[in-house]
Amino acid sequence: MNLPRPKNHSEKLLNDLIVRRLREQALGLDPDEIRMKHSPVNVRASVVLSQIEDMTPAEVKVYLTDLARKRILTRETIIAVNQRLRSRGVTLRDYVQ
Repeated sequence: MNLPRPKNHSEKLLNDLIVRRLREQALGLDPDEIRMKHSPVNVRASVVLSQIEDMTPAEVKVYLTDLARKRILTRETIIAVNQRLRSRGVTLRDYVQ
């Protein structure tokens, strides 16, 4: 899909929004995942930690793989999650083994 060349800044912003929505749609993001994707790293890390608390190792692997595929779980988010887990005396590997 080719968008018309923007004539002004407002049209460029609109084009950028359309492209972002199409990318989110292509990744299969639901509204909560869209909010999470656009949240700061620390917020994403908190959500990931709260989600994996009661999961089995297999469920954690599937969950993290899905977040990575959807580009929600970034390198920075993994680092933040690992830092918080290390302060508890565990690592992310402990959750997936």
